[in-house]
Amino acid sequence: ITVYPNPMQNTFTIAGLEAESRVKVYNQLGELVFEDNFFGTQQFEMNVATGIYFAKISNDNNVVTKKLVVK
Repeated sequence: ITVYPNPMQNTFTIAGLEAESRVKVYNQLGELVFEDNFFGTQQFEMNVATGIYFAKISNDNNVVTKKLVVK
């Protein structure tokens, strides 16, 4: 699973999944700031403050957490 670009500004892309999946993005305090369902490669728009976030990407078979840096 690839998340790019990283660091990002307003958009990021998730690639490498072949099944219906869900992304939840949390800030450093553990607060949910974004969530969406997607299938395959998908670009997302996320307008949040500069900082470090964690994207939890899951489907029926996998759960992966990736760090996102917003500049």
